[in-house]
Amino acid sequence: MTSIEHHIEDNHRRRYAPARQYEVPERQVLHESIARLRAFAILLCMDVNLGEELVQVTLSRACVVIDPRGLGTNLTTWLIRLAATTIAKMHAARG
Repeated sequence: MTSIEHHIEDNHRRRYAPARQYEVPERQVLHESIARLRAFAILLCMDVNLGEELVQVTLSRACVVIDPRGLGTNLTTWLIRLAATTIAKMHAARG
């Protein structure tokens, strides 16, 4: 293989390399984080039904705004922060 062919192959390999893999939380970590989020939401809302609704809205937002660069952070902390932001926006919208 000539040096030009080698260079072309290297460029092709780098350009079409699979996307960087991010570590996905294990199922147990995910379950624990959601349980803690649920407890926080119920405590914050002082109502089980509103707390459950907040958890659903928070998890929906989490799926939309998840940032792979932030996956190294504590999942529970991130979800609780997202829930607090969500409830603040809900209260602001009610006026």
